[in-house]
This record gives sequence, structure tokens and C-alpha cells, in this order.
Amino acid sequence: HSAFGRHRNPLFYLFKKYSDPDPKGKAMHMPMHTFVKLIEDAKLLDQVMTQATITEGLFQLQISDILSFADFLTALGFVAAFKQPHPLLPLHTRVSQFLSQTFQHAFHPNFPNNVRGN
Repeated sequence: HSAFGRHRNPLFYLFKKYSDPDPKGKAMHMPMHTFVKLIEDAKLLDQVMTQATITEGLFQLQISDILSFADFLTALGFVAAFKQPHPLLPLHTRVSQFLSQTFQHAFHPNFPNNVRGN
């Protein structure tokens, strides 16, 4: 996940905002529907990148319905590759550009706190 580089800390913060704590309070996880909600909140869904596209793509990547932080990064990598389909650019470059140009507004203070409104 070196493609996430300088975005790692803000992405972890975003993951925490949207995640549910483990019942024992030791780990966090993000249900798939919450990841889709995050993508929707970031205004990344359209006629091509739909909820079904995300769900099917993550199924193909063998990501379960509950995402760890590593799964979350992989899922964002999928969205980045889908939204930045430049085959001549290395994937790590596409992911970094996607996060810088497209997803960065999600770190803005006005971005929804999380799906539960906490």
C-alpha cells in the first residue's frame, strides 16, 4: 500500500470516522455498505461507478463484507483505478493522483462526520 504514501494518516482518520469499533473495543471495521456510503458522500458515484460496481469489484478482489483498514485501502485502490483508467500510468501514480485530485475534498471539515451522524 505504498501508493497511499502521504495520504495514509488522513485516510486512517476517515476510516475511523466511518468505522464501527469491535465489540471488545480493540479493532475497527467498516461494513461494505458504509464504504459505499463514504464513496457516495465523496460524490464519486455516477452512472458507471455505481454501488453494484463497487460491490462486484470488491467481491472479485475477495474483500469481505467487513473491511479492515488494509481492505479499506485496497477498496480505495480499486475505486482509484476505476476512476483513473490511464493504463500507461503505474497504479501507484493513479492512486496518488486520485487521492490528491478527487478524494481530497473528503478531508474538508464540512465532509459528513459519518453515516450515523455522530
